[in-house]
Amino acid sequence: MSTMIFDLRSSETMIFDLQMQAMANVGKKEQWLINSSDLDWFRNQKLGEGGFGTVFRGSYLGAPVAVKTSQTSATRRGLSDMALELRTLRRLRHPNIVSFYGACLAPGIEGGLLLVEELVEGKTLESYFSQDDHNNNNNNNKDNNHHPHSSDDALAPWRVLLGIMSALRYLHGHEPSIIHGDIKPENVLVRDGEIAFPKLVDFGLCRRQLNTSRPMGGTRRWMSPELLLPGASRAPNRATDIFSFGRLAFFTVTGKKPLSHMNQKEVFEYTRSGKVAELLWPDVPKAFQSQCMALCQSCLPEDPLSRLTAKEAFEDILAWVPQVDREYITRPQISL
Repeated sequence: MSTMIFDLRSSETMIFDLQMQAMANVGKKEQWLINSSDLDWFRNQKLGEGGFGTVFRGSYLGAPVAVKTSQTSATRRGLSDMALELRTLRRLRHPNIVSFYGACLAPGIEGGLLLVEELVEGKTLESYFSQDDHNNNNNNNKDNNHHPHSSDDALAPWRVLLGIMSALRYLHGHEPSIIHGDIKPENVLVRDGEIAFPKLVDFGLCRRQLNTSRPMGGTRRWMSPELLLPGASRAPNRATDIFSFGRLAFFTVTGKKPLSHMNQKEVFEYTRSGKVAELLWPDVPKAFQSQCMALCQSCLPEDPLSRLTAKEAFEDILAWVPQVDREYITRPQISL
């Protein structure tokens, strides 16, 4: 039944209106429907933008939030993808996944659907771990083994990878599994603070792992090869997320985008030839590089069946740091 309600691809206005009303009824029953009078968003404070949605800073009953709207230039397609995101996001509860507060269904406003989510004060993983930014700001730093993140947390790469894999383990553990579909640095936020704490965001391409699942799209540099091969099945699955995570792990540890020596067209053409391009690791090892190299070898095989499961990858990453040093949630409280 939820598939019929949240799939807004119909071009029939009457069917669309019935679906929006049914969605509002579900929201009232599940208590996530938000009144438009309780919500404000600020167009001059854009937080991010994707293919079919834009995220603004907003306020819900006086509390700071992030508000996602559909792109007005692609309203029906963007609205359809946002409705599918709502269908999944409304049921997710995990510390490393951005929290969902509710949705506002208001005809005539931004296509009629606004998603209201946790406002994560921090940086994207791309900004947090960019080696290029670090080099530009630290030209005199001779310690090439120092990781280019923007805090004093020496375990930051490990914390980030463990947190994101914890989120994937949670998603893949659903029945049927939930596939994020677009794992990349721009879709991970690292919360401000002394301890690196990641949040997985943007579920616009997420799907349930079903034989009837629609193609998801994605970002070529981070996509698994079977999604790009001509004539191949494009159904989402757990292994596609794991492959993308392997590329993400390379970036997190090295600060360099995978296959940075190739442009998007070259990546696409190389992959469509049936090959998986090798990662170029730094000659001077970074922190956790040897462990990450082994992890990537197990996440990036061309054969999806040969890749690790989320549970196996989580246990692998957890073992990188001795148990006595695992402060990956908070530091011990000081008694006064």
